Amino acid sequence: MIKKPKQDPDFVVSREIKSKLSDNHLFSSSSAPWQQRIIRDFLYSTKISNPQCLDAACGVGNNIRTLLKLSTSIYAVDRSPRALEFAQDRYKEQLSSITFSIGELENLPFPPNTFDLILCTEALEHVRDVNAAIKELSRVLKPKGIIILSFQNYLNPSVFIKPLTEYFTGKNWDAWGTHNHSEGYERFLTYFQVKKALLYNKDIKIISVRGADYLNGWLGWVPGIHKNYDLLDSVPLLSIGRLPLVKIMGMDCFVLAKKIK
Repeated sequence: MIKKPKQDPDFVVSREIKSKLSDNHLFSSSSAPWQQRIIRDFLYSTKISNPQCLDAACGVGNNIRTLLKLSTSIYAVDRSPRALEFAQDRYKEQLSSITFSIGELENLPFPPNTFDLILCTEALEHVRDVNAAIKELSRVLKPKGIIILSFQNYLNPSVFIKPLTEYFTGKNWDAWGTHNHSEGYERFLTYFQVKKALLYNKDIKIISVRGADYLNGWLGWVPGIHKNYDLLDSVPLLSIGRLPLVKIMGMDCFVLAKKIK
């Protein structure tokens, strides 16, 4: 079981590799450091010990550092060869515990009931079929296994900004400003769409929901806030992300669920 530290030594994990990501033409703002805080909170609550882990759509491996404190058996899958190459180099001293492979969320290269724990963060908003992706994640999760999801959630004022901006400009718009290009499209997604897809799988039960990134979700259109990553990183407003109703209205949403059979 992962032990909760008195302090948070990994809080700056995402930004420590910012320059390296930029040099490799990968997203330098790929994951805010506070996201690992919520993931670790979920992991502490599960009391799971040395699980077989899947980091689905692992990207450059921001979750792997957290998983290494919990498990010696980690599988990391992503569709991007360049992101996987970066992650492999980043964790070259821990490769005995990590297996990297190319794969799509909608068609994972694993047999059913393989993993005790699955993390899939900041990816569902980029897949073609959210229902198919969640169905596939459920397929490879063992009974009583745990799944942690996070995704960009447009259940806030961005619910109007995104479609209107895309309609009038013909260009993709996202609150973080990292996918305004021909690749890496960010689809419109809300908590209720993900909840519906999870509950469609009768064997999945939602345990907990957390919200974050409220400054971006509610005021991200204001000059001086939009794309101000240092500010957005420092003010995620995690405490209000625990409140009823409010927790599903942040720009980022986290879901902890369990496969009950």
